[in-house]
Amino acid sequence: MSKIYTIISVIFLFSLLGRQAWDLGRGVLGRELFLLFVLFGGLFFSYRLLGLSASIAFGGLLALLYPFLVPEELIHIFLFGSFGYFVFLNRVNYKFLWISGISVGDELFQWILPWRVCDPRDMVLNLVSCLVGGLVCVLQSRNASFFGTWGSGRKA
Repeated sequence: MSKIYTIISVIFLFSLLGRQAWDLGRGVLGRELFLLFVLFGGLFFSYRLLGLSASIAFGGLLALLYPFLVPEELIHIFLFGSFGYFVFLNRVNYKFLWISGISVGDELFQWILPWRVCDPRDMVLNLVSCLVGGLVCVLQSRNASFFGTWGSGRKA
């Protein structure tokens, strides 16, 4: 449960200071290099935290959605995907309520902040990312033949 609360804290920290951190990183590294840093950092984060299958699933979601995303929103996939994963891993009651509450709550929090914007597309991206993370968790826990133990981050 503590990982769920940690990820929720990081989500709302990014809601509060995400734009400033993004602008700083882009200013220091340049736009393209910073995008690569976020992309590979997110894939490495998901691999270390959730296993290879999560990195593959999040990478696939990125590949599908990349033409439709503003580059700054790449981080949503990793944060909300990890959140969904841990909600399903910890067998939390009312999973969809947790996932939708945090996904929508994040955007409503941004609506309150004068320097941020509430975007319904972000709500959908947050929900989809959570559900992909939850799907990865379910497949890993059932040891599905598609992923097997090679992608779960667990020893066989």
